[in-house]
Order: sequence, then C-alpha cells, then structure tokens
Amino acid sequence: MDPTKQFCHNPACSWRGQGGKGNLGVHRQRDRRYICHACHQTFSATEGTAFYRLRTAVDTVTLGLILVCHGGPLHAIVAALGIDERTVADWPARAGQQCQAVQAHLVAQG
Repeated sequence: MDPTKQFCHNPACSWRGQGGKGNLGVHRQRDRRYICHACHQTFSATEGTAFYRLRTAVDTVTLGLILVCHGGPLHAIVAALGIDERTVADWPARAGQQCQAVQAHLVAQG
C-alpha cells in the first residue's frame, strides 16, 4: 500500500483530490484502508474504482471482465470462476460506469 498514490475522497476536505502531498497514511493494512491526516476520514484503497465494495478478489474480477470483453459466454465464465451469475453479470456495468466517470473527468473537461 502506497499512500503517495492515493488522495482523499472526502468532499469537505481541503486536500480532496490532491495526491502525493503527504497528508495520507495507512490506517489499517489488513483492511487496505487509508487515513487523511487533514480531515481524519478513512477510506478504502478501492474507493472510487469499479472494485469498490466487491467481495471478490480484484484479480478474479479482472479475469472475468477480460473474458466477458472477448465474448466469453456468461455461463462458461460462471462455471470457470465458481461465482454467481448475477455477480459476474454486474461487473461489466460497474466497469462501464467507471469508464464513463473517467471519461467525464479527464476528457470532457474542456
């Protein structure tokens, strides 16, 4: 876990969105949580990503998304990964929402 590559997600924090400023520290290594020393809020390492609040490992979700993107049938992916069909079907929608948010933030600014 590297706090210099993260930023505070708290809308009320004066350091929100500013990474690498030294205001973040590791709150709990086991839970992969950071703490902002300016506003004292904690947040997950995956907050603001498509992996936020997923209980499935990031590598498994990434593999599932790769298979879906290459046209793999949903029932085969479910059988290979041993995960519920509704869960696997939700991953592309989450990834799409994340891509739209990144597009809006980085590209549609001006």
